[in-house]
Amino acid sequence: MIVEKMGMRRTFQVDVSRRWFLHNGGAIVLTGVAVAMIVGRKALAQTVSGRDSTMTQVNLHNSAPTRFQSIGDIRLAYRRFGKEGATPVVCLQHFTGTMNNWDPIHTNRLAQDRPVILVDYRGVGRSEGQTPESMQGLAADIIAFIRTLGVEKVDIFGFSIGGMVAQQVALDAPELVRRLLLVGTGPAGGEGMQEFSDRVKEIIARRNATAGERQLELFFAPTATSQAAGKAWLTRIAERQIDREPASRP
Repeated sequence: MIVEKMGMRRTFQVDVSRRWFLHNGGAIVLTGVAVAMIVGRKALAQTVSGRDSTMTQVNLHNSAPTRFQSIGDIRLAYRRFGKEGATPVVCLQHFTGTMNNWDPIHTNRLAQDRPVILVDYRGVGRSEGQTPESMQGLAADIIAFIRTLGVEKVDIFGFSIGGMVAQQVALDAPELVRRLLLVGTGPAGGEGMQEFSDRVKEIIARRNATAGERQLELFFAPTATSQAAGKAWLTRIAERQIDREPASRP
């Protein structure tokens, strides 16, 4: 298996065995890219607009229908779009996030070259069942889902808790995973990661705050430029008006 670590200026690959990955907690994590992936930097937007005018004129992220795949006794909600023929990238979202929360800037750009698959965990959005209480349980569902895709391998893009699930998938079913892209995450159960900070708990618990207000404070710095980028992101993820997933709550 290959784990790929991408910076804004360089890309390199390292071969890792299952044992190495396990002993190091799967902690091959992007540093300095998480904000760029959420915020949607101007440079990335320009890359999207300049690569393939035909593909970018069609907002596949907003037009792809929601489908349902049976795994065992439940169905997972997912969307698949993009150029077929290459290795699909399966995108795993953050805590309380659904397919609605992926930024079209990034998913549409990825879709120019490959199939993009967004999927909601069991019990999240319109996926059926009760959400598992462990990373192993979440990963078991994703492994079962990947096996239904009819492909030899996938790349997995995991953000936040999605990165923890991605690492568990790679540990439990390494034969299915070609590359991992881990953003804003760490090893499940890692030191200092077993619970939210008091600050995060306070933000999440605010009853009079909107979901957007909480997201701006959780994901973006308290500066004018960062907050402006956050508001632009909120606008983009709200553009899909039909076939949206119901909001999730902690």
